[in-house]
Amino acid sequence: MGVPLFFIISAMSMSLAYPKGVSFDRSWAYALRRFFRIAPLFYLMLFAWLYIGVQAETGTIIRNMTFLFGFVPSEQTSLVPAGWSIGVEVIIYLLFPFFWIRRNIWAAMFLFLLACLGWASVNLSGQGDIPDYYYWTSFFTNAPYFALGLIVWCIYRLTPTSFAGRPCRGSGRVGFHVSVRADP
Repeated sequence: MGVPLFFIISAMSMSLAYPKGVSFDRSWAYALRRFFRIAPLFYLMLFAWLYIGVQAETGTIIRNMTFLFGFVPSEQTSLVPAGWSIGVEVIIYLLFPFFWIRRNIWAAMFLFLLACLGWASVNLSGQGDIPDYYYWTSFFTNAPYFALGLIVWCIYRLTPTSFAGRPCRGSGRVGFHVSVRADP
């Protein structure tokens, strides 16, 4: 329940930080800022685990260093304990500027619907040799939480400032209840 709630809050905070989106001329600054927010501690933990003797193939190590491990179902969890959420977060950070070009409630609801369709295609397909943990650690399973955070931000933004407290608490409660009910 904690990680999905983090994805909801992350979407809201990124939308607050970039209310007009990420312009092309600021895209490198955005990318570097997000990279240095995640990578240093992740790399420290990765090298610590390799130093103490975790065995891994060179390709697996490279996929962990480039954050591409999330695209390989058998490596979804990462070499770093609980690193799966970092893999999902990096994908979200990369997609945020592109998917959030139109910052309105309809775009947010479309992204939520798209994310739910992605979730359904992964989780309801029952593809043979995919490990069980993939279904709760994949990007597609967690993308709806991020899209829900965008919807909550849109509701917050559309709320008159004199009433901002009550609707935000209400939409926060809705987001919390959806994340609790949808959490495996």
